[in-house]
Amino acid sequence: MDGSPSLDAIVKNYGKSKVIVGSKVDTRTLTFGMKDQIRAEIDATRERALDCPGFIFAVGSHILSNVPRENAEFYFQYLREHWRR
Repeated sequence: MDGSPSLDAIVKNYGKSKVIVGSKVDTRTLTFGMKDQIRAEIDATRERALDCPGFIFAVGSHILSNVPRENAEFYFQYLREHWRR
């Protein structure tokens, strides 16, 4: 771990009063993982973020250029289909 606070701690401490930009989706998962791993990280984020009035879903600071197109398309499709409040 790099010493930065976890999404869980950020949501707990600031989720009701601040805009949070982030997720539990790791760029390594998008690059090297399988669809079930990507889905699990999106779902883990959704569990925490749905109660946050100002949440912007993001992967780290960006999606790297070497992420396989199929994984990036799956990420956006799955998130679009499941991001409902």
